[in-house]
Amino acid sequence: MDRPKPVWNYPLISCDDPLFQKAYDWEFPTSSLEEGKQKEMLKHILHVTACWSFLKPLFSSHGYTLYRSMDDDPWNTYPEPLPKAVRDPKYPYARRCYEADEDGVFGVNSGRIWAARDALGHDVVIKVISDADNPSNEFKVLQYLNEEGVRSDPRNLTIHVLEFLTIYNLVFAVMPRWDAAFRADFGTVAEVMQCGEQILECFGFLQEHRIFHGDFLDQNMGLNIATNSNKFFLIGLRDPSVTRYAVYDFGNSEIYPRDVSLRDFRANPWFKFSNYGLPFRNGPFNPFAVDFLSVIILLQCRVRHIENIVPAVGPYFDRLMSYDDDSRPTAREALVDFRQIVSQLSVTQISEKISTHYWKDGVVYKK
Repeated sequence: MDRPKPVWNYPLISCDDPLFQKAYDWEFPTSSLEEGKQKEMLKHILHVTACWSFLKPLFSSHGYTLYRSMDDDPWNTYPEPLPKAVRDPKYPYARRCYEADEDGVFGVNSGRIWAARDALGHDVVIKVISDADNPSNEFKVLQYLNEEGVRSDPRNLTIHVLEFLTIYNLVFAVMPRWDAAFRADFGTVAEVMQCGEQILECFGFLQEHRIFHGDFLDQNMGLNIATNSNKFFLIGLRDPSVTRYAVYDFGNSEIYPRDVSLRDFRANPWFKFSNYGLPFRNGPFNPFAVDFLSVIILLQCRVRHIENIVPAVGPYFDRLMSYDDDSRPTAREALVDFRQIVSQLSVTQISEKISTHYWKDGVVYKK
């Protein structure tokens, strides 16, 4: 994979134009998520939509045709009829799992992101990641992850950046469109275990490079499909022979020196402990241990529901959840144990169809 193309630049926009001036302003204002703030949220949605519309000609000049909004909902978008979609996209682009353009709906869930199609017919997403005059941590991390030697590592299961564009002092990352990883149905034990293994491998790689993700939630893991992103539990989309996963959204990330200790290092990055049901930490903490704890919490939800078929996953997660930050295994160590479980599964177990969706607080939720 070639490294991202050079950054392009345009002059600064005037204050009379509708474009938000700072990358941070494109995201939902925190206050708009509060009860009774629906009008503020709608105003922001319409403003962001206008910003993307304003930029259409500039993205078009680089070969990207932004998706159009549906008439009844500006944040339900779908591809324009031209350019025509590639029938059989190759990696790093996602598998196209829709026929008509109207079925390739991309539901926008962040003001920073909009979908587009490139001149060759590949579906991509474009994300506002930084101010050009004050590079964000996300920009720095994505640049690093897409350097030639780092990108070519097969364990680097993070989303590819195809190129960076700088327009009006805003930096945009262009990436393949990979839809959210946990909306399509899991059909077999093999599909569940493949997902778990790839997540662990990616975080082992991130820890090795001393990268703290800081926001690993369901919506920040991608699956190499492009379909109607508003539809849940679509079946038959996880054949292990063609399925890949990728971690994305590095908006809360940090990159630390390679020589810091995974065990002893302490820092104070932003981390929303309440997203994981964890108590707030006062003062510096081990960012790698806390980051990996968020991975364990998500994996337990998404893997442990097959404990009736793979009994070993129960003790595996009990053990990982029992450690404190100082003694928690690294992602690489947890991956070794996970692969040991996979290696001991019989052909019957690995191919068995599953009837459950997820595990939470000891309860298994069925399909």
